[in-house]
Amino acid sequence: MSDERIAPAPDRPRRILVAEDNAMNQKVILRQLMLLGFEADMTGDGREALLRWQRGQYGLLLSDLHMPYMDGFELTAAIRGIEQAGSTHLPIFALTANAMQGEAKRCREAGMDGYLSKPLQLGDLKNLLQLWLPTVSASLPAAGNDALHASGEAPVDIRVLEALVGEDPVVIRELLAHFQASANQIAGLLGHYCAQRQSLLVSEQAHKLGSAARAAGALELGMCCAELEAAGASGDTDNLARLWLLFERELEAVNGFLEALRRAPEEQSGTAADDGPRADHAGTANS
Repeated sequence: MSDERIAPAPDRPRRILVAEDNAMNQKVILRQLMLLGFEADMTGDGREALLRWQRGQYGLLLSDLHMPYMDGFELTAAIRGIEQAGSTHLPIFALTANAMQGEAKRCREAGMDGYLSKPLQLGDLKNLLQLWLPTVSASLPAAGNDALHASGEAPVDIRVLEALVGEDPVVIRELLAHFQASANQIAGLLGHYCAQRQSLLVSEQAHKLGSAARAAGALELGMCCAELEAAGASGDTDNLARLWLLFERELEAVNGFLEALRRAPEEQSGTAADDGPRADHAGTANS
């Protein structure tokens, strides 16, 4: 979404700066930009993004709002303050999972040109770049890889990730493997913070994992994260233990699904290898 207050410049640099601290989201966004024909520099926090912007030439900034050291609002304020000394204007678009919870208004008031909701849809990103960095001509990848599709009852809906980055099975498996490793790492911290009743830290980690879970298609796990995030933000420590049990059970289901998905190509390869010798043996017997 954009309020289009500043007209797009036809000679704007085409390199994009991204500020996002979630590793899974980083990989998804870089893949999306590559599919659309753009190069980008990725940073993990607002402070690093500010330094990159000051040293480089960028046509547009995509920024998460909640990052360590300097968040997206502070990053925008810093850039707009520096711009006042000249005539340049860097288009800045927020990446937010809370567009309907008041953050859209905060984005506009902070000096941003608009926002995109997470998980970031490839079509929305393409439309934005066509407006602000014209000549985007890449066609969107088609979805529909039946070999990876899960049933509606599965803990991970592969079609969600396919809609974000295309249906290349190698890319999908690579991103899901990365998500699984990251999810289990964050889960370890979540479990510790829940046990210690450190509600604000619970909220922080649940927010980080929830965004990645929704992008990966682990929608129920994402809902568990949202409930943990809300409970932590409100200081509802009495509810953390119950929510943690629900989260843990759903994460176990997600891990089981992803492990089965990972083994599927190996098992198919092993079956093919086993079939080979039997065929040769039958041929020898008949000769």
